[in-house]
Amino acid sequence: NTLDARTTFDLTWFVKPMDNTTIGLQANTGQEDKSAVAGTNIGGSAHWYGLGIQPKYDFNKTFSLAGRYEWIQDNDGARNGSGLGIVGNSITITPTFNLSDSLVFRAEFRHDGASAKVYEKSDGTFDKDSVQSLHTEFIYKF
Repeated sequence: NTLDARTTFDLTWFVKPMDNTTIGLQANTGQEDKSAVAGTNIGGSAHWYGLGIQPKYDFNKTFSLAGRYEWIQDNDGARNGSGLGIVGNSITITPTFNLSDSLVFRAEFRHDGASAKVYEKSDGTFDKDSVQSLHTEFIYKF
């Protein structure tokens, strides 16, 4: 729908407390007209809020390990796709291997949880805490 206004604000800040350590901090909020599908404001404006922290440690030029924790409050159900108001969070661990100056390999393990049963399991039932995923990627820099 291109007729209803959506406004978001995202603040991201990176700090380097030590030579080999980088910490990313993030806060965001948003609002969308006529998109609330849960709670007491169905059909009204939806609001959501989120926070994240992403520490990364470079062991050497070849290997680094990063983590990420994200939290979102979506009481109006506009961002999570389930039609339910939730508080959600995810934890991610990402080892990174620099194979050359141009080629990077990353693996990412992610665990998601929520305050309501929004994650569909293989048997078709839903759970609050049932999504774990493993992703890999090669990145070529040019």
